[in-house]
Amino acid sequence: MPRYGNDKIATVSPPIASVAKIEIPEIEVAARIFPQVTNLIRYEDKMFYEDGGKISDSTIFDVLTYTFTEGSPRKALTDPNTIVITDKLAKKIFGGQPALNKIISITQDSAAINFKVTGVVKDNPKSHFRPAYFIALSSDGSAFVMRSEGLNNEWAGIQFVTAYVKLRAGVTWPKQCLIPL
Repeated sequence: MPRYGNDKIATVSPPIASVAKIEIPEIEVAARIFPQVTNLIRYEDKMFYEDGGKISDSTIFDVLTYTFTEGSPRKALTDPNTIVITDKLAKKIFGGQPALNKIISITQDSAAINFKVTGVVKDNPKSHFRPAYFIALSSDGSAFVMRSEGLNNEWAGIQFVTAYVKLRAGVTWPKQCLIPL
């Protein structure tokens, strides 16, 4: 028999975090992370499938803390077709060579898209969230679909976006708040 009531879930509909940022003055920054399927990555003669990629708002590094070994968190995902990869993935693709500003090809939904590496972050084994890479939401391919008007006007029914918020200094989130951000 199904259980009804207040279930807690870790995801929201696509527009929730962006609108919460506008409507709730206590929120300084909001960031969304959209799931990705396994994608084919190519660089020169290397080609392999990789799990764990995510599409995210450019503000993700304002909310989540990652240590950058190459690039800058402020500019990492501000341009279309940019990608931040983990040091583990960087080593897999580039060996010991620097990854910054190199172009890798990622096949999404049968279309190959070139992405410029704008950052490399250390793997964070202490985090609950361990993506292999972050693709800028302003990119082509799957990101284009994720930022579509139809999807971003969907307020209920499809709750697949992980959302994070950073509160302004001195603000605490009330325990009775019903917004699952």
